[in-house]
Amino acid sequence: MIDTRLILIEGLPGMGKSTTSAFVADRIQHEGLQASWFHEFSPDNPIALAVLAGFEGTQDWTLPDRSLPQWHVLRQQLLCGSTSTILEGRFWQNRAAFMFLAGVPAEQIIAADQRVYDSIATINPVLIHLVPDDPQRHLKWVFQERCLAPDPRPPKMWTDWFVETFATSVLGKSKQWQGFDGVVEGCTQWLQICEQMFVHFPGPKPAVRDPHADWDRTYRAIEELLRILPAKE
Repeated sequence: MIDTRLILIEGLPGMGKSTTSAFVADRIQHEGLQASWFHEFSPDNPIALAVLAGFEGTQDWTLPDRSLPQWHVLRQQLLCGSTSTILEGRFWQNRAAFMFLAGVPAEQIIAADQRVYDSIATINPVLIHLVPDDPQRHLKWVFQERCLAPDPRPPKMWTDWFVETFATSVLGKSKQWQGFDGVVEGCTQWLQICEQMFVHFPGPKPAVRDPHADWDRTYRAIEELLRILPAKE
């Protein structure tokens, strides 16, 4: 297997981050190695969401760097052990995305992203980015699937919370993002930032397009990246 202690899974809601994370953890364990997987909203996630919560409604550009001590601690823990950790949605989705919604310029977001990478470079992080070919089509499907899903902060529905997150953010207010169309516009612009961060990420990094279209293809690409033998039928 590739020499790494940290595998970062990123993508829009509904892209398959949890499915991918579970697959990666299972395949590593089948290799006889140790793996731990932290869901995006796991209360025991080593990079606490509370550090960043609410940032999308401010213009305090220093907030994302408040997570750096947690990345340092995680690096030290992983250097001292043999477990590969899979982190879902903490590298971009619940950190850099807050900066984006706060109206932070792309170059500032990329610079903050690089500071996080530099803090964990010694554990050879791997980035798996799940990308939709058609953001609008993907988001329409997600909204249909999650129309009755509870918000992580009830009593709102997930779809209501997601629309409100974009509409009430600093950037959303300036661009007058409203309803589903506002979410599509915001996510499309966010993906453009992600493409730039992806290019600047120095480590191994597959961009898996539309994983839902062919999970077998997606799994093979991940196995090749991690240098794991394909799962037996």
